[in-house]
Amino acid sequence: MKILKLSLLLFFAVIGSGCQSNNDPTITHVVIKNDLKGIILDTRDRNLLDAFEKDFYNKKEYPQGDPTFEYLMDISSGDKSTRWQYNPDGKIRIFQPNSKIYKIENVSSFNKTLTINPNPDIRKHDSSTTP
Repeated sequence: MKILKLSLLLFFAVIGSGCQSNNDPTITHVVIKNDLKGIILDTRDRNLLDAFEKDFYNKKEYPQGDPTFEYLMDISSGDKSTRWQYNPDGKIRIFQPNSKIYKIENVSSFNKTLTINPNPDIRKHDSSTTP
């Protein structure tokens, strides 16, 4: 049991680190969901996961504030899975009490990969309807 706990702790430390390195585990499956929208992404597609990894592993600790989180992410690497909370402004943390908050460096790219619109209430202005 101690070995399992140590293995999980090591896994969380590696996947939660803010620095991208060659030692980052290869992500094999990602599920993104929201209470209102349900599952918005469920993929094992290697090209999509490569884009996800590029931005996911490029994050820095963000010690300020207490953000709200709109999405849950289940991120799998091999036979291990970690649940994260995410906000479209780029803040992310492991889904457990008092976990560190990180900020994704390239938020627009990450949201595009996740098919998340950070401003869903903004409507495109149609100039043809303007008097």
